[in-house]
Amino acid sequence: MYGPLHAHLALDPYPKEHLIKSRKNVIAWLERMDKTPQKIGDWLPNDDIPATLIPILHSQCQDQLPCIHQLMDKTRDWINKHSAEITLPRFIGKVDYQINGAEGKRLCTPYTQWMYERVLAPIHAAVEPQRAELIQWLSQQNIPFKLIQPKDSLVFQQSRLWRKAKL
Repeated sequence: MYGPLHAHLALDPYPKEHLIKSRKNVIAWLERMDKTPQKIGDWLPNDDIPATLIPILHSQCQDQLPCIHQLMDKTRDWINKHSAEITLPRFIGKVDYQINGAEGKRLCTPYTQWMYERVLAPIHAAVEPQRAELIQWLSQQNIPFKLIQPKDSLVFQQSRLWRKAKL
């Protein structure tokens, strides 16, 4: 949440003035995040995850993962129809989404798949006991995260999305 709030709202003069300035708690949180320690020794012991983050993880996974998986299906379909293409366009139609019960449509951005792949990479690279522990922890926390690997992996280079298999 920090990245988009900081980069797109707190640094841009118009949203900063109209959306952020009057929200003192948001400003205080952004300032605290700017001071987050960057050394491993300053993190919580045993890589503990604060209990306050679990509802956020649950909500994010519940609301965003169905849309991301749908987006990955649409990206796969686009790649199958455009098999000679090396790069992907920014948008390839629209997908349905549901957030907290509200439904809508949004642009289908293959870039989201690339970001999702970045989340999956360290999970797949983990040695088996660690991966099993993570999956067990997610299940114990009732966090609906599914390790669905896209069929066609993407790479982001030179401000473009590329099909990894075509590089």
